[in-house]
Amino acid sequence: MRPPFSRAFCLAVAFAAMPAVALAMLVPINHAQRIDVRGVAASVVVGNPKIASVTVVDAHTLYIMGRGPGSTNVVVLDKAGRTLFTGDVTVAATGANVSLYRGDKRTQVNCSYSCVEESEGDTQASVGLRGVGAPAGATPGVSGSGMP
Repeated sequence: MRPPFSRAFCLAVAFAAMPAVALAMLVPINHAQRIDVRGVAASVVVGNPKIASVTVVDAHTLYIMGRGPGSTNVVVLDKAGRTLFTGDVTVAATGANVSLYRGDKRTQVNCSYSCVEESEGDTQASVGLRGVGAPAGATPGVSGSGMP
């Protein structure tokens, strides 16, 4: 004969042991996004703090702040080390993408504080917007949005 609480107890244990659902989010640079976590958060890990940072308001509420362009992840753990939240965070400037043409070669750049070349893979290189051989102040071949 089983006690009547055994089924509820088993469900509670199974629910507590379930891993957190992965979440992908886009956060604009210099903006914050609220995240509510189940359970009591004890530790927060940010993959690359140059891209995003986290402010913990209380044990159940945190804000992810976009710091610089790129992608990283955020993981929130409880005191026992169980994952309460895991998410991929992409930080991008809004309306500041630029295409730079040098001859027939096109380079896509993201300009927030400085212009950073968007490339496949993890490497990023700074790109000057003045055309090669162009007079000072000229930006030939530059098109995009968000630029004066």
